[in-house]
Amino acid sequence: MGLTAIRAEVRRTTDKIFPGISNGDLDAAVNAWYLTSWRHLDKVAPHLTRTTQTLALVADQLTAYTLTTAALALLFMQPPHANRNERKFTFAVADNDFYTHEDQTDIWVAQEGETSLVTRPAIDTAMTATVHYIKKPTPITTSVAQETFDDQTLAAGAIGMLLRAYDHPEAHEWLDERGPKQGMGIAYTKLRNELHTVAMFGINSNLSSTVEGWPS
Repeated sequence: MGLTAIRAEVRRTTDKIFPGISNGDLDAAVNAWYLTSWRHLDKVAPHLTRTTQTLALVADQLTAYTLTTAALALLFMQPPHANRNERKFTFAVADNDFYTHEDQTDIWVAQEGETSLVTRPAIDTAMTATVHYIKKPTPITTSVAQETFDDQTLAAGAIGMLLRAYDHPEAHEWLDERGPKQGMGIAYTKLRNELHTVAMFGINSNLSSTVEGWPS
């Protein structure tokens, strides 16, 4: 597992079509497909993609609170059980209405950046609250391997994205998105097969499946 192996898989195909793709372009395609795959993984195995963090809310604080892990999507935020009936937290967009919101029973929370949350109004008493969210996976590098997904699954998606970027006629064989409800092609087939395995047997099953059309 790792970027070096994924690069090798990608180049087995792309070097035959248009050699000389830079590592930068290749790595960007790998990580773009990794993020797409991660979103699909959340649908079948949210225990792998989601996390929680308890924030210590400070009275009258207007500055941002920091998440230790980048958030891909916020889900919900809960006050302590003793405060459930008197406080709630609602995720909102940081527009003009957000900054003028004054209801202390309904604290609005907005995401300023991947790891920054702000609240309005500033809560009037110190309190802890737990944020539940989909974490953003750490980008794959030569020193940081993917958290999940086979090398070939990520390579197939990267190949498709690179071929599509160059408007190559074989792109649809790898990444066919003409059916909006269900992507087709080798990349989506590989991804679906792996997601099915994870859903049925777990991420550490060591099971694998082959896809007709994958280069030998």
